[in-house]
Amino acid sequence: KTPISCEKIGLWFLKHGYGVSLKGRAQGDVFITLFQLQLSAESVGEVYIKSTKSGQYLAMDTNGLLYGSQLLGEECLFLERLEENHYNTYVSKKHADKNWFVGLKKNGNSKLGPRTHYGQKAILFLPLPVSAD
Repeated sequence: KTPISCEKIGLWFLKHGYGVSLKGRAQGDVFITLFQLQLSAESVGEVYIKSTKSGQYLAMDTNGLLYGSQLLGEECLFLERLEENHYNTYVSKKHADKNWFVGLKKNGNSKLGPRTHYGQKAILFLPLPVSAD
């Protein structure tokens, strides 16, 4: 299945205060976490998330484990929501009834879907535009 042509590439900032180390760079006492992803829209509010580095799609299995997939499938589709605080959250569409979010711990490791919930900083991402340079 090929997503529709609406794609955007950007940097995503993870909203953790201190100690985030996933390819982050220190600025004072705060670690800034930036990683480049490509989002492809399946329809309004439904996206595939692809790593520009590995070319793999983010997916969530039946246990809520995040993994990289070479092929698009129903485990790769996420519901994108802009929150009131202007951060984005991503819920697995396949497991939307369980409210399993994409989440990263302070150490940069992924959180299991069942251990995520609304209100956690681990699920908040801020898309930033990437210049053409």
